[in-house]
Amino acid sequence: DSEYPDFDKHKEVHENFRLKIASFIDRHNIGDETVQHELLDYLKGWLTHHIQGDDAKYVSHINDRGYGDEN
Repeated sequence: DSEYPDFDKHKEVHENFRLKIASFIDRHNIGDETVQHELLDYLKGWLTHHIQGDDAKYVSHINDRGYGDEN
């Protein structure tokens, strides 16, 4: 257990991401021609805001507690 203070919220954000991607896939499968641009914009935002922000905080939390050590 990492004891990350925002773990439940962080997990919920990842679940919402998964659902959003599933929605993009569904739209693509029915021939929605606008989905590619929306998906690209969404993924750019996820990369810059979530991965480089929220996920980086989580990794820092894990590393500060020594959970990320390979020893």
